[in-house]
Amino acid sequence: MKKLQLLLLLLFTGISLANAQEKSFIVNKSFEKTISLVSDFQSSLMKDEGGFDASMGDNSFKTDLIIRKEKYSAGTGNNYLIVNYQTDKTDVILSSTWDVSIEKLEANKSKVSLMLSKIDADGKSPVDINKTISSGKLETQLKEFITSKK
Repeated sequence: MKKLQLLLLLLFTGISLANAQEKSFIVNKSFEKTISLVSDFQSSLMKDEGGFDASMGDNSFKTDLIIRKEKYSAGTGNNYLIVNYQTDKTDVILSSTWDVSIEKLEANKSKVSLMLSKIDADGKSPVDINKTISSGKLETQLKEFITSKK
């Protein structure tokens, strides 16, 4: 019985991890500097949308990025998501939430992880949320932002 429970647990964990898209990279910046740069990126991306949720430990920091009401259509190709439509491609407005984690590795080395955690569609949508994935644009922008700053 315990073997069956363990097998089921591993199966469901594998399924949930398959849907969770995570991108990690290491930067040669201090933990504190990396947090500051992620906060600057977050502020520039989210503009004047208010405060951010964040939590901090001795060697870890977690926050979220929210991209609100991004327009997707058949002709749009430079968005943060690759949209999988259930029916014909039509204009759709999507919001996405991304979890950002920073881990202190050494005095001047930090690991940044970014994971797409939630997608919301405005109204009734022809989008298959479970098959919509990251385009890689946000991950690339965040990495370039952090590594380009002194």
